[in-house]
Amino acid sequence: MVKITIEDLVAAGEVVGGRAFDDLLGRFVDEQAEILDKGERDRMLRVNEHHTLTQARRKLMQTEEFKKDMRRRNGIESTQSELVRGYGLRRARYRGNKKTRLQNYFIGAACNIKRWCRRVTWEAQQAAAGIGSIAPIAVPA
Repeated sequence: MVKITIEDLVAAGEVVGGRAFDDLLGRFVDEQAEILDKGERDRMLRVNEHHTLTQARRKLMQTEEFKKDMRRRNGIESTQSELVRGYGLRRARYRGNKKTRLQNYFIGAACNIKRWCRRVTWEAQQAAAGIGSIAPIAVPA
């Protein structure tokens, strides 16, 4: 475990002297007072060679553009999870890429058919209850 001080950050080039250093030092002292429990004098910060990259990525993850891009990924991840857990997508029954690819196509088709059947059943239940369909099924042109 490595104990990092402000002086270490300056020496490593993470902090440049002047106003930025004074602001960082002030924030460091304020944050230290906030996060330390009573009786604690200091905290340990583990830093590896990827620390700067990790911090930059975390900052990027807070932007609206990143969140917008990740919305599409959420749907893809859930579908992938459904195929793996419910249909055994990662377990190939056959040897060879062609047969495995064909199996994966059949798994995708089975998943789509099952989803379509659930949708048709749901629409029938909504029609019987007099509610009607909320959203039409998307049909390619």
